[in-house]
Amino acid sequence: MQPIYSQAVQHAMEFAAMKHEGQWRKHPYLNIPFISHPASVGLMLARAGYNDDVVVAGILHDVIEDCKVTAEQMADQFGEKVAQLVVQVSQPQNMTWMEKKEFYRKTLDVAQLEALAIAAADHTYNIHTLVEGMTINPRMRMSFEVTLEDRLQHEKMCYEIISRRLPGDLADELSQAVASLEQFVSS
Repeated sequence: MQPIYSQAVQHAMEFAAMKHEGQWRKHPYLNIPFISHPASVGLMLARAGYNDDVVVAGILHDVIEDCKVTAEQMADQFGEKVAQLVVQVSQPQNMTWMEKKEFYRKTLDVAQLEALAIAAADHTYNIHTLVEGMTINPRMRMSFEVTLEDRLQHEKMCYEIISRRLPGDLADELSQAVASLEQFVSS
């Protein structure tokens, strides 16, 4: 019997789980291990029909940004293609929130289409969990470094880039997520 996922995907899940060990998602009441996020991004990409390199990069998309893993280490472990995709969706840490987001959007504007797919899945998941968390506990909105309005504006700009360059199911799902955030902000 053939496994439902490849060894590369299994390796990425194990690597991401080890690197994100001790990291937690923001949630109003629960301690949810961070690995739930990159695993969900990988599942969204697999469901959308992307190949193993894209699924693996989706699972690993936060390890450069959050775990001090280098692009070289990524390439050694998972190949140059995966490393390139992860770099394209990573934000530098030595900038303000606004500077990071502007840099990120400029990168998305020229990124490979597979990186846009990773970004779409990442943003969709993050927005849904953000809205769910703030619906459960409205005080959660104060735990972020910027206003919800600034966050919404950033998400809208990312959606515009993604939908222009990569129309399809992932962009449609992101559109729905952005609309739910916009509805939450305006309520």
